[in-house]
Amino acid sequence: MPDIDTTAPRRAWIALRIGIVIFGCGTVLMSGSYFALAWFIDALLIEGRDIADSEQIGAMIDAATMSAVVLFFGGFLLSAVSYGFFYFRAMTLARQLEPEHATVSAHGMWWWYAVPFANLWKPLEGVMQVWRALRTHAGLDPAVPWVFGLWWSIWVVGSFILKVVDRVHPGADIDSAIHTVPADALGYLQWKALGVPVHLVSAIALWWISARIYAAHSAAPVIAASEPVPGDAQPAV
Repeated sequence: MPDIDTTAPRRAWIALRIGIVIFGCGTVLMSGSYFALAWFIDALLIEGRDIADSEQIGAMIDAATMSAVVLFFGGFLLSAVSYGFFYFRAMTLARQLEPEHATVSAHGMWWWYAVPFANLWKPLEGVMQVWRALRTHAGLDPAVPWVFGLWWSIWVVGSFILKVVDRVHPGADIDSAIHTVPADALGYLQWKALGVPVHLVSAIALWWISARIYAAHSAAPVIAASEPVPGDAQPAV
């Protein structure tokens, strides 16, 4: 039986941090662009100007949307890929060192996100299991802190609310509403401007959690073939 590879995925952790930073920048820019567009439309309504005749609004929408989307989704994509690799490695080790604390499969750390309804709790369960297993083996406090609830509740509830707004708000078809019912477009932009930043709080919470998991992962000792079967071994002190 070969040694268990306990090497922490340093590159994945670096990529995850970079992705979160880019995602955060995109989130701030997207929220700012929504606020700017809402302010612009509000100013036109107050002045009684015809939005349909304003070329400025079209240029602002295009510029703000393109720049925000590139950063927001670029950061999200990098974060998602690095998150999947990082937690795949972490769960692989957790299942070897503390199998009683880790029942979610390593591959499940990313594919549970694609399973309807189960994706509301299984990814959170997987990260909590990694936390308990690696911190237990490293001799650290395995209790799950409140930050987990902050991270996951904001991610799930925030995503749900934004999707509902996109589907049911009369101003969601921004290109049409801005020329027909500007007030609806204004209301939609205000909702988005307030809703998008909540994901930044979730991302910061994920950074906090992942940093401590990485530290526990890095502290895990190598278990050689001559040592007891993983699960029977005592936590390192």
